[in-house]
Amino acid sequence: MLMSRRAWGRGIAGLVVAAWATPVLAAQSQGPVLGWINDARRAHGLTSLLGDRSLSAAASEHSRAMAERGTLFYHADAKSLREGCDRLTQFEARADTLAGAYRAAMESAEHQRQVFGDYDHAGVGQARDASAVYVTWFFLRSATS
Repeated sequence: MLMSRRAWGRGIAGLVVAAWATPVLAAQSQGPVLGWINDARRAHGLTSLLGDRSLSAAASEHSRAMAERGTLFYHADAKSLREGCDRLTQFEARADTLAGAYRAAMESAEHQRQVFGDYDHAGVGQARDASAVYVTWFFLRSATS
């Protein structure tokens, strides 16, 4: 079935509006960041963190929300992630690159304490808008550890 020019034009206009309203160009879980974190942990004689799908999904969604708003903010619903764990921490960053976000974290004593802390699971999410990458990570220590 052929579409009229008017209907086609409305369809294209709708796509343009939808694209403008949603600035996030890409979002994904884990990426190389968890590998970098685990490399640093092993270099300090610590065990690697296990990737956790639910934490990664929450981190990806949070990164996407920050990219859509164009600002960093704390994950207000992190308490829901605490079920079945002894301890939970989180980190957010905005940088030009993933490596830049990781470097910024590793230059901070507070965030080094997270990376080298007594945690056993991690979830990392990232999203990019036209100008930056937004990264969220959650580390937890499971109650059974």
